[in-house]
Formats: sequence, C-alpha cells, structure tokens
Amino acid sequence: MNPLEALRLYRQKKLPGAFERKKVAHLTLRDVSNPIRPFFSNINPDDKLYVTVFRLLFFSSMEKFGLNSVAQTYHFHAGRSLGAEMIKEKVVKTVDDIFRAFIKYKLGLVDIVRESTNITVINVYECISCSGLPNIGKPVCFFEAGVLSSILEHLIGRNTIKEVDCWALGGTKCTFEIYFS
Repeated sequence: MNPLEALRLYRQKKLPGAFERKKVAHLTLRDVSNPIRPFFSNINPDDKLYVTVFRLLFFSSMEKFGLNSVAQTYHFHAGRSLGAEMIKEKVVKTVDDIFRAFIKYKLGLVDIVRESTNITVINVYECISCSGLPNIGKPVCFFEAGVLSSILEHLIGRNTIKEVDCWALGGTKCTFEIYFS
C-alpha cells in the first residue's frame, strides 16, 4: 500500500479500526511497545522495535519528571530541532513537503485538514509517539508538535501549536491546531 492510499483509508476511517480502550492511570512497558502502525510496519517489519526505543526514551523521562514539565519541554524542543534541520537540509521546502518528510523519518502520515491565514489544522495518523497507546487522558505528542511548529514557523511564520486529539486522549489520530501570529 502506498502512503496516499493509506491516507485515503484513514480519511474514510477504515485504517485502523476504531476500538474502545480503557482509560489507564499509568503506561506500562507493554503499552509503550505495542504501536498500531499498519502502513509503517508493512514497509518495515522492524517498525515496532524502533518505535518502542523512541517511546522508551520519552516515557522514561516522563515517568521521572512528569508529563507537564521537563519531559514535555525536552521533547517539544527536540522536535523543533528536527524541524529546523529538515528546513536547513531542504527536506522540507514547502508545506506539501511535510507529508513526505514525516514518511521519510517515519514520524507518521500527515493530513492537512484546514489551511487559512491564521490557523492550520493537521492530522497525523500512525504517530510515532502515541499510535496504539491506551487513553491516559492527556495528549503526549510534544515531539511531533515541535517538528510541525518549527517547520511552519520557517515556512509561514511564528505560531502556537496545540494538540487537541491523540491516542492518549482516546482517539485514533493526532490533531494539531496551529495558530499564526
């Protein structure tokens, strides 16, 4: 399956099947090591392994420092650094390039839902940070928020980004609202 076909299926809510997950207070190693990424696991059978390593780095710092402090800031700024590098290395030259860049770095499948002069709404399917996590009642995709914020700052201008949907909120995608000032 190519990425555009996968995106079409996600838009039609046919990938992956929505299912209810119980709300949990804390994530376990099992939660972190069971991503649901049919597109990426199809193109690379080792997807589960590198997603788990990525998540262990994040969630171990979250466990130590808490979700709303050092871990959140660290991962957001790590994402901003990657976004700036994507711009510098010309991996991303236009907004349309974000889709290909996220696939190249296996961060997720990007779908730009709405664009205007002051707000952009982006869905990310198969997000490396959260796809398959149980509902913990809090969004966790600070890294992806940082990547998107940095890229869009370079391409469009200063912005504020907010994650409004996430697997960790009980959804099956991440939705980011980006407000431009």
